[in-house]
Amino acid sequence: MTAVDSAQRSRPQALDLGELATAVTAEVTGPRGRAPELSAVTESLRQRAAGEPYSSIAAAVGVTEKRAASCCRTAARLDKRFDAREAKVRKSTGASRTMLSARIEDDVIGLVHKRAHAEGRSVTSVVESALQSYVGRKVAGLETAVRRELRKNLRGELRDLAAAIGAARSELTKQGVNLNQLALFCNRYRELPGSITDELERTRQALDENRAAIEALHASVLARFETED
Repeated sequence: MTAVDSAQRSRPQALDLGELATAVTAEVTGPRGRAPELSAVTESLRQRAAGEPYSSIAAAVGVTEKRAASCCRTAARLDKRFDAREAKVRKSTGASRTMLSARIEDDVIGLVHKRAHAEGRSVTSVVESALQSYVGRKVAGLETAVRRELRKNLRGELRDLAAAIGAARSELTKQGVNLNQLALFCNRYRELPGSITDELERTRQALDENRAAIEALHASVLARFETED
């Protein structure tokens, strides 16, 4: 074996897109699906190998972007020499794009390239997806911290509120008992007790004090909520 023969054997053979297109056509034709035209498949592979996006391929060849992507993914599976990156059709968002420069650990870069190769996507697409997944997620930690800060003294305030309501209720119960006793005396003896005037005056004063306490309690609760807002 001469050196020339050895060099020719070691040199990688050029990719024949025509043969690859024939194999792709046989692969993507389903039992119910319409067989794609060989010329369309060949042209799709040629343009994709030249770096054309799927929107341009679809317009030039007369197929859908999904069909063009399917052919390219199949071609990449049949022959590893065919580059099918970004074979998955992505919907255009119309958003502007800006170049991003960052220093990233080599191990992370290696993982990005590995994921891009495994999914048939570009490195840009993988990084973009990762950023959207992380930055767009709901940050529950911050919300939890805010709620915890707002409720730090809420338990004590609720305890004081319950005690105040209980005291007001107890006072109302006492005044209710006094009025019931007066009513019972009147019904039994058919006359008013001698101390009726003083009893009613004390009851009126107690009720006024209880009403004032309830109004103050109501105002303090409203002020608490207005402060939070």
